[in-house]
Amino acid sequence: MYNLRIIVSIGWLWLKKKCIELFYSPELHKCPVCGRLAEPLYMTGECSDKCFNTAFWKHTLDDTAIIIDGKCYHIGPSFLGFKGSGGRKFTIQFNDGKVINTDNLWCNGDVPKEYNVKDNAVFL
Repeated sequence: MYNLRIIVSIGWLWLKKKCIELFYSPELHKCPVCGRLAEPLYMTGECSDKCFNTAFWKHTLDDTAIIIDGKCYHIGPSFLGFKGSGGRKFTIQFNDGKVINTDNLWCNGDVPKEYNVKDNAVFL
């Protein structure tokens, strides 16, 4: 009887461990920003809000970014008929003198100070 109890206990512990692995165990991934091995908080794989924000601004501050008064904007494609800023018309002059008109300007928010990004355009 004693041996049977041990066998049942070991079997139960093994089954419990397998169920936990199957249903509750987080899958660990290497964070693309900091390299830490952790459960990702976001679909893009970042392990924390700080890493997500770093990746977001690294991606957002590309060659097409328009920086006006410390805010980042992009001219985007219409998305299912939606336009940035509700389709309001904007005239933008870049520091090199180039002027563009758009009715599809998307705001990405205030650029964090640590990126030291200077304005590259003004609204007319």
